[in-house]
Amino acid sequence: ASTEDQTTVGAELAGQMGRFTAQSEYAAATFSQPVGNDLDVDTFYAQFSYMLSGGVKRYDIKKGVFKSPKLKSAAGAWEAKVRYDSIESDGLPVDSKASHFIVGLNWYINPAVRLMLEYISGQTEPEVGPESALDAFVTRLQFAF
Repeated sequence: ASTEDQTTVGAELAGQMGRFTAQSEYAAATFSQPVGNDLDVDTFYAQFSYMLSGGVKRYDIKKGVFKSPKLKSAAGAWEAKVRYDSIESDGLPVDSKASHFIVGLNWYINPAVRLMLEYISGQTEPEVGPESALDAFVTRLQFAF
């Protein structure tokens, strides 16, 4: 199925106070369909982090993102974070809502390498049918070029 037209409205907010950072974003999109109901999608996230080993994550105002922290020691920097994500659809044959909560620990080995360890707890809530849940431990290694 193709979309004839899409309208999206969004807002984001980010702040920093010393070693603490907070960021959030909300977006609502409507996808007009050639046949049937429009598809509406609402999504939201909020994330909070704290630099445990000192240091501050810099904010790049031109790109609208937090950068890796400046490292104060050769041992790198540690960051604790929590995040909540949610997405909800309306207009599909089976409307649904999915959300997940993340607790994580990031180790910035150097400004270009980050190791992430996260616990994720998520669930889906379809309008029809059983709900489902998932818990996972995830690790990622990120290289920035």
